[in-house]
Amino acid sequence: MRPDFLPRRLSIFTACAALASLGVLPNAPGQLSEPKQAPSPFQSTPAKPVQTPPQLDVVYGDTADGQKLLLDVFQPPVSPPKEGLTAQPRLRPAVLMVHGGGWAGGNKKEFRNLALLMAQLGYVTVPVSYRLTTNAANTWPAQLDDVQLAVRWLRSHATQYRVDPKRIGAVGVSAGGQLVASLGLRETRDPATAKYPDQSSRVACVVDVCGPTDLADDFSSKVKQGDFVNDLLKRLLGGSVAEKSSLAGDASPLTHVDARAVPFLIIHGTNDDVVPFDHSRRLHDALTKNATPASILALENEGHVFQNRENQKKFIQETIVFFNQNLMP
Repeated sequence: MRPDFLPRRLSIFTACAALASLGVLPNAPGQLSEPKQAPSPFQSTPAKPVQTPPQLDVVYGDTADGQKLLLDVFQPPVSPPKEGLTAQPRLRPAVLMVHGGGWAGGNKKEFRNLALLMAQLGYVTVPVSYRLTTNAANTWPAQLDDVQLAVRWLRSHATQYRVDPKRIGAVGVSAGGQLVASLGLRETRDPATAKYPDQSSRVACVVDVCGPTDLADDFSSKVKQGDFVNDLLKRLLGGSVAEKSSLAGDASPLTHVDARAVPFLIIHGTNDDVVPFDHSRRLHDALTKNATPASILALENEGHVFQNRENQKKFIQETIVFFNQNLMP
């Protein structure tokens, strides 16, 4: 949510990518990876998988004012078929990645290293951009409409990218956490005017990292940076929460929890001075009351941006384990 959020978050994903390249990602329930065994001298050397170049800045939609909505697509390496056989197309799980920045900043590049890592693990990964607020435009629900469109676009292009449309998850941080939570709790907001109306906007599971869940809350009474967040909300809603109470309720994931909610992993620092930790606790409680599979990872003594290296690794590891459990066959 803070303006300095993006560069500090990149270190998390950079560290994880470095761990992956060294083959030292820790194993956990769900089995993240197996140690590679040296090939027997009596075996032929297997052909190296073909790395598909990422597709960057793919247009997934246009806004009424002509703005291009962009996403990136990272695909897993493809092993060449054995001699005499033809390759059998295999559908892969996909994960949308939604950046933070207080709905006013940030960039899909925030997730590039995590996207590369998860592509190596067999996922089609899709960092997305969405309309950012200004002083006069792009108020809610523009951001929801954009990320919902991204989900429908991916489903409509599932054959092209060999994606299983039933196995699409989402991960988001801060404001992105609020948006992906909405993807796990809501269907297309306005199907009458939506593009790809035959496709669902709801994802199969969600990793929400320190996302605000009650936008009608008075942040200034709960966290140190609360006045700053209240100003961001004023931009998002086009007025104060008091003036836009109905809109604030619509933008609050807590408002939309019901029996149709998908599985959630919620990760939050207990000393967050931007988004109150109780936002994640309350979302977790609401989900479990509706018998929705949900878990919360409370990172002790962490703020809004994870500084502890062990917590950074824990965030990455638990995210991958969760997607393995919910999206892998």
